[in-house]
Amino acid sequence: DSSESESESESESKSNDKETDDYAPAVGEEKQLQTHEADDSIYQTTLDSATEEEFLRLPCFCHCLQLVVNDGIKASAAAASSFQKVASLAKLSHSSTVFSERLEKFNYTIPRANRTRWNNQFQTVKKVIDIPSSILILILSDLKKNDLILNSKDRKVLEELVSLFELFNEATVLTQGESYVTICLVA
Repeated sequence: DSSESESESESESKSNDKETDDYAPAVGEEKQLQTHEADDSIYQTTLDSATEEEFLRLPCFCHCLQLVVNDGIKASAAAASSFQKVASLAKLSHSSTVFSERLEKFNYTIPRANRTRWNNQFQTVKKVIDIPSSILILILSDLKKNDLILNSKDRKVLEELVSLFELFNEATVLTQGESYVTICLVA
């Protein structure tokens, strides 16, 4: 029974870490951020077992945080096209020497995007919106990549997401400490 629930937990974890491209809403579907109730049964099961066996096992907080943020990103249909542009810009900066050299000329770089780790996505988005619109438009127009230009709506959505994810990033960094006890930061 325990191995069965561990197997289910592992498959859920793997399915949440997969790279997916189903951010786009269906035709006619309204684009808005929706809230979802978190299933806290894993915590209750953990707490029930603790009273029976005299020990407490908490799931990894950083991993839980990772799953929550990834689910939030996937549920954000309004940000899908903006995220896609950022991912395309990151890919272009690592596949086009002309683009990356032009960015470096203005002292900007875009890190490689990694869709399975939200904090890598966060860092990529943060770097992209730090590039002034005028510079990005100039470079992309010269390269005939107008479809990758971030419009004002894209920038606004990405700036709002960065301000929100800043808090999650801080929590992630604090709880990934190696030289200090982190369990006290979770409670």
